[in-house]
Amino acid sequence: MKKFFITWIPFIATFVLYEFLRSYADNFSPFYNITLYWVFWIEKTIFGTLPTITLQQMIPAAHWLTQLSLFFYSIFFYYSFLIAFTIWLVDQDKFPTYFRQFLFLTYISLAVFFLIPTAPPWLAADKFGLGVDRYLMENNILRAFPSINIYYYFVYGNPVAALPSLHTAWPLFSTLFLIKHYKKPALYLLLVIPMMIAFSVILTGEHYIIDLVASVLVVLGSLNIKRIAPKLKHANS
Repeated sequence: MKKFFITWIPFIATFVLYEFLRSYADNFSPFYNITLYWVFWIEKTIFGTLPTITLQQMIPAAHWLTQLSLFFYSIFFYYSFLIAFTIWLVDQDKFPTYFRQFLFLTYISLAVFFLIPTAPPWLAADKFGLGVDRYLMENNILRAFPSINIYYYFVYGNPVAALPSLHTAWPLFSTLFLIKHYKKPALYLLLVIPMMIAFSVILTGEHYIIDLVASVLVVLGSLNIKRIAPKLKHANS
C-alpha cells in the first residue's frame, strides 16, 4: 500500500496541477486576441470549408456512428489512466517512463494552450455564423450515462484549449507506448480507440484537423524524448 501511494500521489498531484493551470491558461495568455482564430482561417483556406461542417452534413447527431464515436470520446480520459495502472501492476519498471513521458506530453500541450489559445470549430462557427452543431451538447449517449463520464468538466474547463487535441493525444500516446515497449501485434488493434476519438472530435466540432496533426507530433516527441534531448544538448554545446 505504501508503494502505491508513493507512486500514485505524485502522478495524480501533477495531473491535478495541470488541470488547474489549464483552466486559467486562456485568462492569462497575452496572445488570446491574436491567435484565437488562426487555425480556423488556415483550415478554411486549406479545405474551403471546415471538415466538421462536411461531416455533419453527412452524419447527423442522432446517427448510430455519431453515438458510437461519442462513446469512444467519453473514455479518452479513463483509457490513459487505465493503461498507466495496468503498467504499474504488471511491469513497474516501465511505469516511471510512462509517467514522465505522459506528463511531458501534458505540460508541453499546456504551454501551447497558453501561447496559442485556439477557438475550436464550434466556437469559431458561432462567431462567423457557419452553422456547426455542437453534438456534445445535444441528446446523445454521453447524456444517457452521466455517471460514467466527466465530459462536462472538460467541456467547460477551458473552451479555447484546442491545439493540440489532448482528447486524441492521450489515448494515442498510451497505445503507442504499449506498442513500442511490448511489441505484440494484437496491441495494434488498440489504435482503433484514438482513431475513433479523432473522428469524434472532428465530427462534434471540438477540434480541427490541424489540432490532430499537432497531437501526433507532440505524442511522437514525447515518446522519443530520450533521443531528442541528447541531440538538443549536443547542438547547444
